[in-house]
Amino acid sequence: MKTSLGYLFSFAVVLEIFSSHPSLAYTVETSNFIASPTYFNGFEGTTPGSTFSNGKYSEGGIDVQQPAGNRNGITGLASFNYFLNGQGNNFWYGYGWVGYESITLTGGGDFSSLQFLATSGYGAAPNFYINYELLEQGTIVGTGSFASPDQSFHYYGFSGGGFDQVLIQNSPNTTTFAPTNIDGLALDSVAAIAAVPEPSTWAMMILGFAGIGFMAYRRRNTAMLRVA
Repeated sequence: MKTSLGYLFSFAVVLEIFSSHPSLAYTVETSNFIASPTYFNGFEGTTPGSTFSNGKYSEGGIDVQQPAGNRNGITGLASFNYFLNGQGNNFWYGYGWVGYESITLTGGGDFSSLQFLATSGYGAAPNFYINYELLEQGTIVGTGSFASPDQSFHYYGFSGGGFDQVLIQNSPNTTTFAPTNIDGLALDSVAAIAAVPEPSTWAMMILGFAGIGFMAYRRRNTAMLRVA
């Protein structure tokens, strides 16, 4: 009975470690602050004017998707003069229908830092906002809005971690993110660094596995004594 309880306790410790996530500590960024990204999606594998299956496009370890609404994400030429300062050849465009974009790591997991180039598809108007929600395991941990100053791409992002998904949209006349808002976001050069466990987390993980190993060792020795 004691052996079983020991297994359960050790296993519970390991589960708690794996299910834990960084505390909310993100910082809003408005500059090109990621010098060496681990993951990068520049939409360069797309064809201008194309749409995507299930509104989703994956490149460089980052998924971008329109999970709701019209799922009308398309790509355009970054040199298209309606939008200025895009990078590479192509960019993502929400195209002015109901919906929003979701940004996640292809293999799952938390972000340590995330940045992207974005601008408004509605043109150079004073009341078009880039609204966002940050989520951790489906729970909203942050929300806010950037003003879109003109039709040029500008850097936006978040550092410090504590989130595994970013929902983002370009909406007219509101600073509130909502799935039913009209979305005209133009998006390019999504760069990210994944979060890694802190040293204290690794230490607790090792202790958890050590506890399981010790209980297995005791159980084996007990069984051998009974046979003898």
